[in-house]
Amino acid sequence: MPSKLRAGGVFPFILKDDRADTTGTQFTLRILSAQENAELSSVRGEYVNSKSLEERLRFVRSALALTVVDCFLSDSQPIEALLTETECWEVINAATEGATLTADERKKFVSQPSSEMECSAEGVAANA
Repeated sequence: MPSKLRAGGVFPFILKDDRADTTGTQFTLRILSAQENAELSSVRGEYVNSKSLEERLRFVRSALALTVVDCFLSDSQPIEALLTETECWEVINAATEGATLTADERKKFVSQPSSEMECSAEGVAANA
């Protein structure tokens, strides 16, 4: 299994709006364990239920701390000072979404039949 699928591993991420730009900001995101993912879910819930802007910012910071390993934005300012709230959540959500397999990646890990004939007649009614 590639490291992209193991908890504790990391993978690169670029914000959707920056992907066409060759100098787009790149983040290194953590692949969350089940326990970390549950903690992130709890932070999301608290964020949604928060009433004050200070609380919301605290929850965004907490979620970013769980998910972002490195960011190539600025050495002197925190991520949440440079990104919009929506961009912060795009980065946070990418930590859980980005570690899943794509269709092409799944093909590499699914056992292929040893011959075409083994699966070609499955579910087909016989004609007589």
